[in-house]
Amino acid sequence: MVAGLATEIRLRAPETKSPLQTIYWGGGTPSLLSALDLET
Repeated sequence: MVAGLATEIRLRAPETKSPLQTIYWGGGTPSLLSALDLET
């Protein structure tokens, strides 16, 4: 899942006007990911 999210960010980066600062998705998901998962 994290790899897919990273791919999507790379693909959409040229469309953005400023650097990505925050990602919000489904209730509480970040607490289910390890710090290592979030670093990728």
